[in-house]
Amino acid sequence: MTHLIETFTSAFQQSDLKPRRLVVAFSGGVDSRVLLELAAQYAKSHHIECCAVHVHHGLSKNADLWAEQCQAWCDALSVPLAIERVSLDINSGESVEKLARDARYDSLQKHLSFGDVLITGQHIDDQLETFLLALKRGSGPKGLSSMAKVMPFGEAFIVRPLLSVSRVDIEESARSMGLAWVEDESNQDLRFDRNFIRHQ
Repeated sequence: MTHLIETFTSAFQQSDLKPRRLVVAFSGGVDSRVLLELAAQYAKSHHIECCAVHVHHGLSKNADLWAEQCQAWCDALSVPLAIERVSLDINSGESVEKLARDARYDSLQKHLSFGDVLITGQHIDDQLETFLLALKRGSGPKGLSSMAKVMPFGEAFIVRPLLSVSRVDIEESARSMGLAWVEDESNQDLRFDRNFIRHQ
């Protein structure tokens, strides 16, 4: 856990960002579950606000249960949680993955003000998957560039503090902290390109 706190903190030190408030993109999966713990700890030690946003896509029969669980975890840390319900037009011709991602970032942006930092739980495995997806789709140099650790997002910034950490490290840290998390069954569906790359 100690090395993750150091990694989390260094993301802000390296970028010279002094957030007014941390906003955690909180799905309840293992990455964001660990991220919530780190953010709450960082906010407390730096005397800043921390809150979380959970986007309820309504795509799973378990979605209501996940939202309730996220609320309970945030309550235990005294972190205010906003639950954003979105509906996706799955007949639009766009992939469900893209529709969900776009809806998620639109919802998150509503909760950001000047000086806020949105933190998301992407890690080094996500970085590799993103590169391979871009390669598969025939992207040019810009499309093949890696996710930025820090980038502007409206009046705020997005920070991905775990981008140098592996999924295995995050899961091990979660277990060592005794954390539970939600498992999205769609992560096993090989019809989604990202899942196919991850599992195959």
